[in-house]
Amino acid sequence: SQERTLRAEFEAARAAKTPAASHGLRAPGGIPTTSRPYIYPNLENPGQRSTPPTGYIPGTPGGQPAAGMEDVLGNVIRSISSIADVSTRADKAKVSWPKFGGKYVDWYTFKSEWAVFVLEHGRHLRDEELVRCMKEHCVRGQALKMIQHAKTMPRVWQVLDNAYDRPELYVLEVLEPLRDIRPIKEHDHVKLAAFYSEVDAAISLAADVNMSDHVNGVHVIAELLLKLPEEEKRLWTTRRTNVAVGREAVLWPGFVRERLDTANLQASRVMAEEARRGSRTEAGAKEEKRKSSPASGRGRSKSPGKARSPRRSNVNAARAERKAAPRRRNGASCIIEGCRCEFYLKDCPRYREADAESRLRLAEEQRLCRRCLGHPARQLCHARGNFCNVLEACKDKPHHILLHEGMSEARYLKIE
Repeated sequence: SQERTLRAEFEAARAAKTPAASHGLRAPGGIPTTSRPYIYPNLENPGQRSTPPTGYIPGTPGGQPAAGMEDVLGNVIRSISSIADVSTRADKAKVSWPKFGGKYVDWYTFKSEWAVFVLEHGRHLRDEELVRCMKEHCVRGQALKMIQHAKTMPRVWQVLDNAYDRPELYVLEVLEPLRDIRPIKEHDHVKLAAFYSEVDAAISLAADVNMSDHVNGVHVIAELLLKLPEEEKRLWTTRRTNVAVGREAVLWPGFVRERLDTANLQASRVMAEEARRGSRTEAGAKEEKRKSSPASGRGRSKSPGKARSPRRSNVNAARAERKAAPRRRNGASCIIEGCRCEFYLKDCPRYREADAESRLRLAEEQRLCRRCLGHPARQLCHARGNFCNVLEACKDKPHHILLHEGMSEARYLKIE
């Protein structure tokens, strides 16, 4: 209602007929030029009229602003509305209050957010209104207890700055997540990526509040390097030789982002490989469970005259099959010199632990069957599946998985 009354008074004043208005003469600020005193609305008592102050010249800085009466009245109305909205209607979530809970890491961010808040919502608030807003809506915890006695904003900022404007404590809180991390081992790309991610987040947070010089200091970098493996330390030593001593802060943020991208790429490859191995192991376990189930033997039998083609499955399925109980020989010894086990060759511990070339060479020297690793003169080959599928050349030559497991294709072709 007060706003409508002020607007009505303004319209009535603008509609007043004066000699200057009848001739269309106006000052640059939009105020009518007349020699007699002009009547304006009384903002303190809308029912009465008031005259301009002594020495008033229309359109000059000493009187009304050059923007004209509309801007003056609009500023007054906005001031009244702003005070009402900010100070008495905050509970309706019309204003996003900056928050500060007493942490050093949040202090500089709170100061910048408060400056933006005052610029947007508090330009027309009085000093005591700003103090009340800060106490009721912004500051919490121990910080609120510190400013309970303060009555003005300069005193509030003096108390809070003395307590929380501590760059050394800010650095300690920013780097707190990194202090519990143990030294990272070589080739542990997942932990290395997580470490560099935390460091990059701390650097970005410090850059937003102009604290980069403290987070990228020489002593901070030296402390962080203790967590890194030797290869990362060597890379940083090579990089920092391009600048003078004490100027490492110039290169540190770029080095962190570069190593973070590399570590993320390597970590993604490691996780993809682990996921692939896990899926293959799960598939092998399901295949073994299907074979061992009683229902697997039921069903329509195949015709005896029709030969069944060898079934090739993945490597991990064959590896899962090898974990079954080993078969023992009937009174015969192992064909490997020095081995006294009683198992068949494919279950011999020494044969399994040997490298791929030694396993292949022994099978060729003993002229064993490549499909079952048995001697063709002593027993018939009954191998029906789980053949080697490690190399491309293995698809056309079915043979046991132990012959080429762990061998590269180039090495296999060279031996062949």
